[in-house]
Amino acid sequence: MTLSKPLKLLCILDDRPGHAFQVEAVLQELAHRVRLEVDRHYVHEQSWKATNQSHDLCIGAGRKTNWPLAKMGIFHRTPTVVIMKPALPTFLYSLCVIPQHDHPVSRPNILPVQFAPTTLTPGDPKTINPEGQVALIGGPSSHFDWEINRVIKKLRELDTGSGFEILTSRRTPDESVRALQDCGRILGPDQVDRKTYESTLRSAGKIVVTPDSVSMLGDALATSACVFSVPLKKKKSKVSDAFDEICRRTNMDSGSPNQPVNEASRIADHILQRFFL
Repeated sequence: MTLSKPLKLLCILDDRPGHAFQVEAVLQELAHRVRLEVDRHYVHEQSWKATNQSHDLCIGAGRKTNWPLAKMGIFHRTPTVVIMKPALPTFLYSLCVIPQHDHPVSRPNILPVQFAPTTLTPGDPKTINPEGQVALIGGPSSHFDWEINRVIKKLRELDTGSGFEILTSRRTPDESVRALQDCGRILGPDQVDRKTYESTLRSAGKIVVTPDSVSMLGDALATSACVFSVPLKKKKSKVSDAFDEICRRTNMDSGSPNQPVNEASRIADHILQRFFL
């Protein structure tokens, strides 16, 4: 796709790395299609208020960015894109990217997505290790009953003998971490930076994920690995309902290589079609 000049983008960021990765995922896909000039500002620095440049688009993720984005749209007439369901009314934004589990209504300025955009992309088939086994472990939530014995049972069923690279989260209880010691090498969230996290998942032939985190599911299903879920007991919630829908739409738990889901690519295409073509 060719535009006569680079797109000038204003990114408004909060203090959460996960939200920054969501924005970067969309920027990454846009940059594959058109030339970009990106101006990044953080909400807590208030520097976005002083920007006097004209921008073609303003994008952000996370509730702290909701009001700054709305202001840019109202006072500067800049098209605005908010990632994830905003706390403010959706009519304040040019485009709202909302996951299906938040039950987005059907409106011209709302783009429903299966997962939040992720910077994770499938690995080169030549670099994927068929014997590489990764487990993404969450913890107690309001969506599933947390039973570490079920997690361990699933890992032992699927282990081919080499053990798992077990990536835990900040929600993983200490006693669960101790119980997982015999299932492989455990790496806590402070031991794995984003680059290592992504390369570990890209090169894995098999990924096991607990279903309590939609973002972990989205990361696993962005790869070409064979993806399996741990059968935790569901509570009635929008996330557990979304998990059932994800199982229907993908070949998770089939033992076959996953067909990667790339929501960031779809979002980038939608932005360009809607605002610039």
